[in-house]
Amino acid sequence: AQVGAVLAEKNGELWQTNMQDLRVEVERRLCLQEGALLERRYELLIAVTRAWGIRVSAPAGGACAAAPYIQALCSGSCSMAAAQASLEKLEVVLADANAAKAALAPEMSLVALMCVLMLSDEPKLPALALRVLTAVSMHGGGCTTLLLQADGLRNGTGLLDVLLGRLPRCGDELSILIVALINNLADTPANQLRIVASGALGALTHVILNPAASGVLKEHVLTAAAAMGAMAEE
Repeated sequence: AQVGAVLAEKNGELWQTNMQDLRVEVERRLCLQEGALLERRYELLIAVTRAWGIRVSAPAGGACAAAPYIQALCSGSCSMAAAQASLEKLEVVLADANAAKAALAPEMSLVALMCVLMLSDEPKLPALALRVLTAVSMHGGGCTTLLLQADGLRNGTGLLDVLLGRLPRCGDELSILIVALINNLADTPANQLRIVASGALGALTHVILNPAASGVLKEHVLTAAAAMGAMAEE
């Protein structure tokens, strides 16, 4: 209940902050010492999915190889270590194009779930979530379009909103994964137009102008920005 109340006050725009802010605020409201919920960080992530109405059910089209791992990630009894293991297995499973397409069925809520996990203040979880989405994006075509069209953190908030919202607030490792994913998503003229319209060029420009950004990150950004810039001029 406290998680839902905090999210409501933030108007759902949690991707502009992070889970640490939410945890600290929940601890304050429950009159707990700061850090009391550190060991329950994954439970807080699951509470976020439930507060936003993110549900996972069996795909209407039949069996989905990714379903057991996605459902495990949504379990209230899932630990941080178990979540990391499920994400690693999910990345492998989604290397298969048919499994990836099945996992993108609306009832699987794959994109929404990965968007929530990207908010984690545990370092490995956001990277693993991005790797899962990147595995899907490698299949191109219909998969990338479905990734861009899916709901992200809540209705009206897509994957691009979350990626661009997180980009200026994370370190080089995650930023490189975000930029690489955006580049993968730009594989058709329609997808490129959607990405340009989202304000991605401005976000990428800010990274280039950031003196703290590494040379490797800026190389990835230049590659993605060049593709978007070329499309925008056509």
